[in-house]
Order: sequence, then structure tokens, then C-alpha cells
Amino acid sequence: MEKLFTEYSAYYFFSAWLQADAALISIIVIFVIFRLQTLNSRINDLKMALFNMPNRIFPADITKFERYSPLEREEFINKKSEDRYTSEIAKIFKYWDLTLEKVDYIKKDMKLPILFLAIVLGFCGLALFMSNYIHSIGFWWECSITIFMLILNLTALGWNIIFIFQSLKE
Repeated sequence: MEKLFTEYSAYYFFSAWLQADAALISIIVIFVIFRLQTLNSRINDLKMALFNMPNRIFPADITKFERYSPLEREEFINKKSEDRYTSEIAKIFKYWDLTLEKVDYIKKDMKLPILFLAIVLGFCGLALFMSNYIHSIGFWWECSITIFMLILNLTALGWNIIFIFQSLKE
């Protein structure tokens, strides 16, 4: 049973996980950037639609809306909804508000999965650095550390996949 791990097994194992974690981080960052650009493009389209509406909206309202808190945005939308001339505008502002909420969700909720993955990446780097020592302390220790790192990596992978699918919900 002790021949299961060679002198270089831990080195190869942790090296492979380190590369996989680095690739996972880059994929997640690319996804987040793409998603935020898509949402910002949608917001810009909504702004242009508002600017192109004749005589119903002031450009100052559009620039103020971006700086409003979520509660102030809701009050602004409710005020615009009451008037029959601006109810169509209120729908555009509501859609803009929902898009801003998605952007906030992605910015806020991406931090923990990425941080956890970075910590796992650090553990893999440390284990890679100590791979000869891990091999020298015995078969069961090497097996235990390898299984522990496998569980950490799979947990990080699962958490990031959940984050990606939740942020894709429309």
C-alpha cells in the first residue's frame, strides 16, 4: 500500500491542483468581467432610450438616478409611475434599477468564493513547497493531506460554480 505514493507523487498532485486553481480563477474573472460588461452595456442602452424620449425626462434625472441609493431609486420610480405621461419612463428606470441590483449582487457576492479559492490556492502552493517533507512523514499523513486538499479544491470549485449560475439568473 505504501508504494501507492512515490517520492514525486505529492509534487505532481499539488502542482496539478495549483495549475487547475489558477485556471479556475482566470475563468471566473473572465466570466465576471464579461457579465459586468454585459450589464453595463444594458444600462447604457437604457440611458440612450431615456435620452431619446422627447420632452419627458431631464438629463439631470438620468445622472442623479445613478447616484441614488436603492431606496431613493425606488421612490423616484414610484413618483414617475404615478403620472400617466411618465409611466413608460418609470418602466425603463425600473429595468435599469433591476440591472443595477444584478451588478451589485455580482460585486458583493463574488468576494467570498474568490477569496476561498485564493486561500485554497495558497494552501496548494504551500503543500507543493513542502511536498518532499509531506512524502517523508509517512504514507498515512501524505494520504490524509492529499485527501484534505482534494476536498478543499472540490469545495472551492463547487462554490464558484454555484456563484456563476446564481449570477446568470435573469
